[in-house]
Amino acid sequence: MTDVREFLRVLENKRPGRAVGFEYAWERPLAEQLLWRRGESLWAGEEARVRTLCETALRCGLDCAAAELREEDGRFPGLSAIPDDVRAAAGKTEGLWESGGSLADFRAAYRTLAAHPAVCAVLIRDRGEAVPDRASFRRAARELAAEVHAAGKPCIWADCGEKPLPLEWAAGCGFDGVHLTAAHPGTTAELWREYGGEFAILGGTALDFLCRSKPRDILAYCEELQKMTGNRGFAFGTGNPWGKAVPYLSYISTLTALRR
Repeated sequence: MTDVREFLRVLENKRPGRAVGFEYAWERPLAEQLLWRRGESLWAGEEARVRTLCETALRCGLDCAAAELREEDGRFPGLSAIPDDVRAAAGKTEGLWESGGSLADFRAAYRTLAAHPAVCAVLIRDRGEAVPDRASFRRAARELAAEVHAAGKPCIWADCGEKPLPLEWAAGCGFDGVHLTAAHPGTTAELWREYGGEFAILGGTALDFLCRSKPRDILAYCEELQKMTGNRGFAFGTGNPWGKAVPYLSYISTLTALRR
């Protein structure tokens, strides 16, 4: 059974436990295969899109869904589409620097997300190549993280760029977790060893490997990561916020490793 408390345990980053998965995004064909349903109606409009993402996470046995939400006049219509039996890590579809927005507006938006009962954590996303410099990033990141924490929720840094910022920039900013992607240099194991004491590691850097490998090799890889981390401060995912194509059998292999 899914249990959001397990995901929150990972973000707390203090205790080992059972394996936990966290998937930032799926491409549409893979989500439809996982749901055993197809059709434009699954994606037609903000509420349908968010409901589909949440139902896909639930079908995969994940303890938490992830959803980037569209903001309209300070509101997030997609929040109403999160099913009663799902909790979501929710964020905006664009970050502060990639959108050119104001810090005050983003603080207000994240405060709104954190206050919603269906939101268990807030995703603070951006693209590393859009960030002007380290000092600007750290100053804004600390303010945004503090806003989320003041509302009583953990926050996750998610760099969706092709040139992600060094993880050392995120250290000390107050993030409870960092979502790794295939664009990060280094392996998931190396990054967990170096930064696992600072924040939880979600996702992974091995997307290309997962897409081209045989099921037994994927299972061995996933199980080795789980053995190394004890699932403390670690949630496995493909590190694929862009929704790149992932073979169905490869993704099922990662889910099998989690369930073992």
